[in-house]
Amino acid sequence: MSPWFFARYVRDMLARVASSRVGCNVGGMFVNILAYADDIVLLAPSWRGLQQFLDIVVQQSGIINMSHNARKSVCMVFSPCDRSKVVMARFPDFCVSGEKLQYVNSLNI
Repeated sequence: MSPWFFARYVRDMLARVASSRVGCNVGGMFVNILAYADDIVLLAPSWRGLQQFLDIVVQQSGIINMSHNARKSVCMVFSPCDRSKVVMARFPDFCVSGEKLQYVNSLNI
């Protein structure tokens, strides 16, 4: 029941990100947030879009008195298949509540 309760607890935060009109086209579907149990994945097409999502999550979390552990959060950049569409090789740091998030090349699940 715990994953179900967590999903209900964060439902407004998930809806706020989902309705932001920023996201990625994944297999013909518009996707910007994935949530399972207590894990949340944010997908954005740009640095600015992801920082916008992080700001929404921080704001909504404050409303429900939920805190973040920035040391358990990471960022991963996916390069486009078409190399001519690469805009930059390095991105600015993302911040959650003033703490920088670490970039990784792969996820250890």
